[in-house]
Amino acid sequence: MSAGFTVDDVEFMGTNGAVEAYVDCLASLAAERFGPIAPLATFFREQQEGCFPGRVVFLDEMLADPNSRSQFLELLDAATDRLLRDGAFTDYGQAWVSSIVAALRAQVAGKAGHATLGT
Repeated sequence: MSAGFTVDDVEFMGTNGAVEAYVDCLASLAAERFGPIAPLATFFREQQEGCFPGRVVFLDEMLADPNSRSQFLELLDAATDRLLRDGAFTDYGQAWVSSIVAALRAQVAGKAGHATLGT
């Protein structure tokens, strides 16, 4: 079963484990960088606590303004660096990061970006 993120009505799907790894890392980084009660930290902590197979994390409400999008991009970049550095992904997972997560990043940054990769 796949899990994923959506933003601007575009889905970015991956394996449950990959999406959960990102949610966990985003929650941790948001609390470290912005404080535990910051909106992004609270949002990702709630997503972390409510993770289940097939979960889709809807980002639109949290990314409603340019500042929150900028903060999310900072977190996404840091999470990607951390997860890749820590060897969290197989070769297939690394390909998912380079394609799907990159497309998610492009979408949030306001660039047209939609990719699919079988998971």
